[in-house]
Amino acid sequence: IRDFCLSRGLGDVYRDSAGEALRSLGNFLEAEPHLKAVMMAGFRRPAEGTARRVVGALAAYARLQASRGQPRATEPDNRDGLLRASRAHLTFGEICYDRQDTPGLLYHALVGMNLALRAGGASAELARGYAGTAMIGIHAKPLIDGDRFRTLAVEAAQALGNAATTSWVYMVASNYDFALGRWDLAEEEAHVSVRAALASREIKDWEVSVSTLGNIRRLRGHFRAADAVDQEVFESGRDRGVPQVMLWALTGRLKNMTACNEIDECDRLLERLRALYRDDLNRLNAAASNEIALRVFSCLDHLRGQRDAEAKTDLLRAAELYAGLRDPQVYMVDPIGFILDAIRALLRRQPKDASLAKASTFFAKKSAALAGIYPAAQARRELARGDAAHLRGLADRAAGHWRRAVAAAMAYEMPFDAAMAHHRLSSLPDLPPGERAEHAARCAERLTGLGLAQPQCWTL
Repeated sequence: IRDFCLSRGLGDVYRDSAGEALRSLGNFLEAEPHLKAVMMAGFRRPAEGTARRVVGALAAYARLQASRGQPRATEPDNRDGLLRASRAHLTFGEICYDRQDTPGLLYHALVGMNLALRAGGASAELARGYAGTAMIGIHAKPLIDGDRFRTLAVEAAQALGNAATTSWVYMVASNYDFALGRWDLAEEEAHVSVRAALASREIKDWEVSVSTLGNIRRLRGHFRAADAVDQEVFESGRDRGVPQVMLWALTGRLKNMTACNEIDECDRLLERLRALYRDDLNRLNAAASNEIALRVFSCLDHLRGQRDAEAKTDLLRAAELYAGLRDPQVYMVDPIGFILDAIRALLRRQPKDASLAKASTFFAKKSAALAGIYPAAQARRELARGDAAHLRGLADRAAGHWRRAVAAAMAYEMPFDAAMAHHRLSSLPDLPPGERAEHAARCAERLTGLGLAQPQCWTL
């Protein structure tokens, strides 16, 4: 196919298709040169390096503001090339999102948006650009009205009436509303994306949207419902031979099964995850979030086996990886609860360990940063702050943080997070016995309502 296209002067068309296909297969390393070649052919060489991408993103933001997000009335002669370049930038922005590279995401999403506007008229790239701009509005709230661009994206997709565009736009809209804690709307949008993806055979969009359903259910404490869809995603990734999709699904399933005390299943899933990571290409293409999950659940496995030194090594490696995330994406809210469980377990065994105390403080700060971006992370922020205060011997302050965690959790309909806070309060010796008993009862009530027993990882 490559030789056929090149012999007929269709190199850009080939590179466009190859880049999109490789990205769909999770092969980011091989997709990158194809996508950048399309960017250069249709527009100009993309910015490289953090500093240049930040400058480029600021310039693109200024152009977006000047256009007010409205496409040109007349279509230029080089429209096809501009649209291909727009699509390449938007696709590479997705790769940056997966890599948790926020400067890259901002730069490529905004440049892709502007190229779609410059191309004029209605297009799938315009709808995608609006959706991508909404998503980056989460990281640039004072500058970009994410709700406005989300609405523009949905309207543009509906006007086109194209199932493939609908699947992509609603996939992004679902993640946008999920990030803002709008659970019901996000779930509704994910279902729209799933139906459109099936109609248009956009399997990657289907996998992402079904994974989003799992993420929503998990944060709301519905672990078995989350596991049902995570299994579907794993099977799709396995059938397509896409390791990155299998990694998403396995890490999701490990969270689900750990919360449900399905330890034998956890062992099996962890071995599958380790096997995937033994492949160099899988490891190079994988997002840091997947290795963080691998380390956290490996840590919990070592704790169950009384291998404290190995558990500590895995935990500190997870902290090191987390420190490298400039602006963690919304799915990094999920692992915080399990990370806190691991820190608390290790500190019970090694209460004087300075590196563990440092890890506790570090995750309290990281959780606060997450809550500044994602409202639903507020409960985990208070849990982490309470843990850090308790470690310093500040029982009253710890109790205050954990009470605030209960309130934040219930405000966002997250009863599992509330149960985590009640559990901590029930075991705080400084509280009156009656209050501790009340928190124990509330914890049991929240867990029973979710069909769960107390997770073993809370008391390792």
